Amino acid sequence: VAEGVALLYHCDLVFCGEHALFALPNIALGKTPLYGISLLAVKSAGYKLAAQKILLSEPISPSEAIAMGIINHVLEDDKVLPQTFLAATRLGNLPPKALNATKRLLKAAYLSGTKEQKELEQETFDQLVDGAEMKEAFNAFMEKRKPNFD
Repeated sequence: VAEGVALLYHCDLVFCGEHALFALPNIALGKTPLYGISLLAVKSAGYKLAAQKILLSEPISPSEAIAMGIINHVLEDDKVLPQTFLAATRLGNLPPKALNATKRLLKAAYLSGTKEQKELEQETFDQLVDGAEMKEAFNAFMEKRKPNFD
């Protein structure tokens, strides 16, 4: 789930239905963020909202996903695919060199510092990946019970 939300931070355009839910449950699963999410969430949402959603592993509503920079627009559920198709068609009709150059500029600005943050995230994740906390969190999740970290 968190990996999917991390992927959305790297997309140019994201539309979702009004009943969509997102989450960044890394900590609840005994993991730490990866893929630059700790930097991108803070850059997009501000520290307070990013900390709330990441530290508490709270569900993220569509309106919160907009505030956090995860998505661009919330649509009625049955309008997501048609709107996505329209956006893709519009992009496909733009001058490709100008489009690609502009995307490169936007991504460079947005992703500045991400490489270093991803390295720090991976190092931190690797320190916890086979630990007792992560195993207990995962087992509790699979067994639908509250984890015991004592």
